[in-house]
Amino acid sequence: ECVLLPCHNGVFKIAQKANAPIVICAVRETGKVHKNAVWKRTHVYLDFLEVISKESVQSMRTVEIGTKTKELIENHLQKKE
Repeated sequence: ECVLLPCHNGVFKIAQKANAPIVICAVRETGKVHKNAVWKRTHVYLDFLEVISKESVQSMRTVEIGTKTKELIENHLQKKE
C-alpha cells in the first residue's frame, strides 16, 4: 500500500528564490525496510519522474507546482502497485 504524505507548497519557494529547476522523484518499497530490519536485504527504488525547468518554476505559482508534483507522484505510484 502506498501512502503519500501531504505536500507543503511553501517548499517550492526555495526553488523559485534560487532560480533552480525542480526534480520530481518518488521513493518506493520503503515499507519493507522496517519489516526486514537488519536481517534481510531490502530493495528500495528511487524513480525520477520529471524535471520542471527553472523558467517554468519562475512562471508558476507554488500551488500549481505542488498540484502538479502530487498528481505526478500519485499517478506513478498507482501504476507501480
